[in-house]
Amino acid sequence: MALRSPWLVWQISPAKQWFLNRCHQRPPLAAFGVVADLDALGFGMRNGAVCAGACWALMLAMLLIGQGQLLAMITVTLFSLVETIEDPAPLAWRWRGGAKAVRILAAWWPKRPERQQIREAYP
Repeated sequence: MALRSPWLVWQISPAKQWFLNRCHQRPPLAAFGVVADLDALGFGMRNGAVCAGACWALMLAMLLIGQGQLLAMITVTLFSLVETIEDPAPLAWRWRGGAKAVRILAAWWPKRPERQQIREAYP
């Protein structure tokens, strides 16, 4: 199977996993004073850079899409959320987040009540 989109190659690359692994790092931050302000600024800059590194390809796809932007944004949001809540993993060429996204959707999907429960609720 030939991958024709550079953003798709990025999505499965070890470099993307490197950025996702950095999303889980939480350095200690000072609580008070100028040191706390500098720590918060440094953490925000680093976290923003890591987020941009992990998500640039998905955001580029959103920029270039023509029709169906709302559905695409919902899909990208869910996919990005799932990628960031996955545990850190070894650097490897692999697809990330797809199975977990399906499990999350299945958990949120409204369940149909059984017919017996409906009969009991509405005699």
